[in-house]
Amino acid sequence: MAKIFPRAALRLSRPVKFLLLVPIVLALLSACRDELPPAKAVRATFDGNAGEILEDRRLIFHVFESVKDDPPERLPVFIGEDYGVMILNPGWEDNPRLLVKLGCPAGGWVKELGTLEEVKEAVAKLPEGSSVGYYDTCMCPRSWGLPAELLQEIRASIESRLRVVEMEEGHIICLCPND
Repeated sequence: MAKIFPRAALRLSRPVKFLLLVPIVLALLSACRDELPPAKAVRATFDGNAGEILEDRRLIFHVFESVKDDPPERLPVFIGEDYGVMILNPGWEDNPRLLVKLGCPAGGWVKELGTLEEVKEAVAKLPEGSSVGYYDTCMCPRSWGLPAELLQEIRASIESRLRVVEMEEGHIICLCPND
């Protein structure tokens, strides 16, 4: 029995395969991109600073810089709840120092608190039952090096008064290289 399509006839050169596959891959990527929800933290060449309000009325809660990108990208963080909290240790393990950022998009403010007492006082002034989201980075918690007991006390004081929103996209900011 003779073959209708000889095997050699089905072989395509690399350029032809490439030309056939490119539109398919682009169509798939475009479809996937349309399915993704908009991120609360965006990668962009970004000029704003924490505490500023953008033209679209979003409050810049914090600005991270990506790692190993040359030049580093500035990554703004926007709060999606009534309040946002970020627990930082600017001194890392060598010189632990508490810095809690508390932000309110509706009020247009970001506060920097340096002690547990300041955190408790600030949280006591917030309307009970308001939503709060914790924000952090993917690589390493920004609170790394702070005593675990202190972190537990901070969270307990916040969670005794406010309703914590489950972490989702936008709560964990990716600082990984953009390749």
